[in-house]
Formats: sequence, structure tokens, C-alpha cells
Amino acid sequence: MPEISPNLSLPFIMPAQAQKHVTHNEAIERLDAIVQLTLITNGATVPPLAPNEGEAYGVGSSATDAWAGQDGMIACWCGGGWLFVAPQDGWLAWVNDSGLLQVHDGGAWVTLAAADGHGDIGDLLQLTPASPPSSPMAGDVYFDSSIARLRCHDGTLWHDLF
Repeated sequence: MPEISPNLSLPFIMPAQAQKHVTHNEAIERLDAIVQLTLITNGATVPPLAPNEGEAYGVGSSATDAWAGQDGMIACWCGGGWLFVAPQDGWLAWVNDSGLLQVHDGGAWVTLAAADGHGDIGDLLQLTPASPPSSPMAGDVYFDSSIARLRCHDGTLWHDLF
């Protein structure tokens, strides 16, 4: 039997293990840090001097001090020390200092909006009466007030969603 879970690396309590509460508490700390993940900042290289319990940071390249050797990890301040968790492909994180939602693509954190403005949830899901975008891309959605339909572009044509 493995000692950790495959997706979140949560420690399992092993048969005849002493101090089972330590293993259980470590698993709870990991869950508390990564479920509904909020990063104070992403790409930080120096740990804060006085972090608050439960704060999480995205560790950047060439990190120093207590974060040395932890590049790319999520650093969570738990129980008076740093807990490091490797982000997985597809994890989402709200980044407080930038006000951005980011997704981990398996190698880096990527902001959920394309440079040309497509992909921005506020623009794509505006449900007030609107006309189709002048240069639609596959996946664009708008509310067509003339026919009272939500429409999606497949890259070639607009299709009614309801």
C-alpha cells in the first residue's frame, strides 16, 4: 500500500502506526491550504517575515531563505512553519495581489484570459442585450437579444445554446 494519495499527496495512516493524529493533521493542513486555493502573491522569491497562519504563496525562481530549493512550489504557513505542495496540472488559484485567476498548466501558472481580450469571463458572459463580436473566435458566447438566445461560436458558425 502506498504511503500517500496519488493526486494530493495526502499521507495515509498506516497499520500499527504510532501518533496517528500527526498524519491526520498533516493531511488536513494540506487540504486546508490547497482546496479553494488563494495565493497572497505568485512568483515570490523571499518568504515574508511575519506570515499569517494559512497564508499561501506561489514560490518563484531562485527562491531564498526558507524557500531555497522550493522553486515552483506552493508555500503555506501552517503550524509555525512552511509546508510545501507541488501544484498539479489544472489547479486553479486566485492571486490576491494581482486580482487574477490563474491555472497551473503542468509547468507554470497561466492567467485565465488571452492577450486579445477573448477569454475574459466578464466580456464573454455578459447577458445584457448585445450583438455578436465583429471577429468571433471559437468558444465566444453572447446573448442575442433579437431572438432571445444565448449563442456560441464554433470557429465557423454561431449556434443556439438554448
